[in-house]
Formats: sequence, structure tokens, C-alpha cells
Amino acid sequence: MENTANVAMSPLEELTRDQDFWLQDGSVVLVAEKTAFKVYAGLLSVHSPVFSGMFSPANHADETYDGCPVVRMSDSPEDVKWLLTHLIPKTLLHIKSAHVPEYPELSALARLGHKYQIDALEKHATDRLKTVFTNNVEQFERQLLTASSIYAGYNPIDIIHIGRLTNNPGMLPLAFWLCAQNEDIIIDGQARGKDGALMVLSKADAKRCIAGIYELCQLSERALQQTRLAVPVQTCATPTACRAGLEASIGTGAASGPTQAQTGAIGKGCRDIYLLKGFRFQGCDACKQAFGNLRRTKRRELWKQLPRIFGLQAELKRHWPE
Repeated sequence: MENTANVAMSPLEELTRDQDFWLQDGSVVLVAEKTAFKVYAGLLSVHSPVFSGMFSPANHADETYDGCPVVRMSDSPEDVKWLLTHLIPKTLLHIKSAHVPEYPELSALARLGHKYQIDALEKHATDRLKTVFTNNVEQFERQLLTASSIYAGYNPIDIIHIGRLTNNPGMLPLAFWLCAQNEDIIIDGQARGKDGALMVLSKADAKRCIAGIYELCQLSERALQQTRLAVPVQTCATPTACRAGLEASIGTGAASGPTQAQTGAIGKGCRDIYLLKGFRFQGCDACKQAFGNLRRTKRRELWKQLPRIFGLQAELKRHWPE
């Protein structure tokens, strides 16, 4: 959930005109906090029945600015600007194949697309987010091959909110897993981005994360012990060296697990040892193959259990592979 106070109504003389969306022939002024956007009411109304209702004279206060009616919004200026970038674009984003939207843009489009009933934008954003917070283990494994963690810039609490808001529960397990790597955000919440909105877990979700931490540590420790039993393999010609290489790779848990850079700003090795990359086992070919196969097997076993680990079974019916 988003922790926001009541939005104060900034006096009109304190408003700052947005440099990109102040259209001289605009017909309405949108005010988000202390930022004003002068845009086309008719064009926004075509996209959104909610905007159409907001622009009705009966539904906004008797305020005018630069000769246009004022409509005050409870959204952040950053979010409104992302929305307008797609509804009244100054550049043709839709034909720029090189444009890859990042988390702040996708978050704004998913939330505001849902709020203002702009279904195409909501779907565009959630489809992108679902490729990152996927329910497909093979897709997840492909993402582990990237040079750096794609999760580093995401706020997992916001993803939990978006997943539920837009009825995309398949996004939840990975978001909860990310939360479980960092006790601070479980207790204190985490700022969403430039708008500074503090995202906090509900008490029930915080309990899910805390219970999940214990479960992940137990499962990872069990998997570590099984790995130590499997490597070196019986056919290994250099068992002493391979055992030393294994210990150097997996260590004894959190202290020797993946680094912060490898996990993408949140990493506790004992909680995710088989869901993350970052382990470089130096050993013979036979032991390397055994180590890789075991990691893959255990990772997929753990993947299937994520809904149970975080108490999400009821929400994940038919949205997570058995």
C-alpha cells in the first residue's frame, strides 16, 4: 500500500508550469502538487472515461488558471508526466523500437492506467512488468544470464501493490522474495522513486515476508548440505581441489554468499542461494556439471514452493505452475 498524506491544495500563484506539457492552446490545467500541466481536455477524455467525468464543469472547483479551468489531481507530478507522455506525446514513442521503458515509467502507467481506466496503457505496463516478475522459471533463468541484476531498480512493495491492483497475482512471489532479502524495507517501507512516495507492506504481508525468511534459510541450508554430499562426484580425479573450490563458491551461507552487486542491491546469500547467479565453482568438468545440474534442480524445486513459502496459495491459484 502507499502511505500518503492528504494532498494540500497549493495556491495558484505558487504553481510551476511544466516545461514539456504547457500547451498554449490547451483547454484545461491539471495540477499535481505544485506542478501545472496545460493540456487538451478533449483528447484526454477520448482515452479515459474518468478524465471525461473530471472535466465536467459540475465536477471541478471554480478555479481558473491562464484562462482555463483547473482540475486538481492526487497523483505525483512525475506520474502525471509519464501518463501525458503517452497520451499527448511530444515524441513518437510507439514507433521507437529502441525505447525500453524502465520501472518508474511502467509503475506510473500501470497504476494511473488502472485508476483512469486507460486499459491499453495498463496492459502495456503490466505485460512488461510480468516479463520481469515472471511466473515462468525458464524466463527467470534467462534473466539470470544478464550482466547485472534487472531487479536492482525495482521497488518490490510497489510491485506487490500493482500485482494486486491490476489482478496479476503471478507477479507476487518474486516481489515477496525480493522483500525477504531486506529486513529494513519489511519494517520501514521503501520510497518508490523520484516522487518519494513511501511504499509500506501491510501487517499481513510483513508477516508473510518474515515467515518466508525463515523458510528460505531452512531450504537453502538443506540444499547446501545436499550439494556438499554430491560434490565432489565419485569419478572426480581431484576431489581435494574440487571440495575446496566448492567451499570457496558456496561458503557457509550469508557471509560467503552472493555480493550486493550480484543480487541487485539486496542480497542475503542464505535466503536465495539457488535463485541467484553469482557462484563461480572452480573444479573439474564432472564436478562443474554436477554442481550446475544440482543448482538447476534445487532452484526449480524452490521456485514451485514460493507461493507456499509466502502464504500466497489462495491468490496464486491457476497463476503459478505446479
